[in-house]
Amino acid sequence: MNQFGKGNFYYIGSALDNELMDALYLDIFKEKGVGIMASSGDNIEAVTRTGADESVFLSVVNHSTEEAGTLTLPEGTWVDPVSHKEFSGEMLLAPLAAHVLRSK
Repeated sequence: MNQFGKGNFYYIGSALDNELMDALYLDIFKEKGVGIMASSGDNIEAVTRTGADESVFLSVVNHSTEEAGTLTLPEGTWVDPVSHKEFSGEMLLAPLAAHVLRSK
């Protein structure tokens, strides 16, 4: 790990298989307080982060270029701060969709 300003970055000079990469990500996420959510498909990524003011942020990405995917959101209402659209329950994600939501 290297530090720059208030942040950290990791340089990995190797080609890790998926199992090792997943283990590394889990260790880093745990250390940094990032929560990982289960999704309905292999292409959906969802992580949470709690801000200094205790606001919870949810980052959601559909990595598929061809298929839509769904994610069951944590309880409550989630707001997209750009569009002000509110989400709850199940969220449909178009191919390559990405959102950062804030708990309401």
